[in-house]
Amino acid sequence: MTVCRGRCDPSRPDEALARGHLVLEAAPYPLAELPERARTYIERHEFILAVIDAKRSPNACFVMENTRRAKTYAGAAPVGVTKWTADSAGITLPLFHSPDAGYIATVSIRGGELRGRGRSWGTGTGDGPIPPDSIIGRRIGPPDRAICIREAEARAAATLDQSQGT
Repeated sequence: MTVCRGRCDPSRPDEALARGHLVLEAAPYPLAELPERARTYIERHEFILAVIDAKRSPNACFVMENTRRAKTYAGAAPVGVTKWTADSAGITLPLFHSPDAGYIATVSIRGGELRGRGRSWGTGTGDGPIPPDSIIGRRIGPPDRAICIREAEARAAATLDQSQGT
């Protein structure tokens, strides 16, 4: 998945604001199914997404990274679980949520391609309204939440190392 300002051009990856992996599953699963280290990291660092938005029953996870400093909350949460919903507008899912800001993606999937828009909201930038983003992506295989688990566990280990001064 790639997030851009304006139209995303796959031939110009350097213009991406954020990129990563989005794993959409057909059915919700209990947060308790995640390995303890990954679950603990997600509950501590992305509590609102995991517990409030997904109600401890996510059906999606993601790993995202900001690639450029820009006004967007895409990639503000580097790894998390969330819940997608479908309606006539497509698939909607939050990818960041703090007490005063968030990021909502609304996408559609056709022929293995994901396309849509992302909207940052909230007061965090202090620079006024944030323009919408474009989102593109392509299917790379069946849902594999291990991508998210590995990233959450790696971040948990890094956080532990930092707190121990190593």
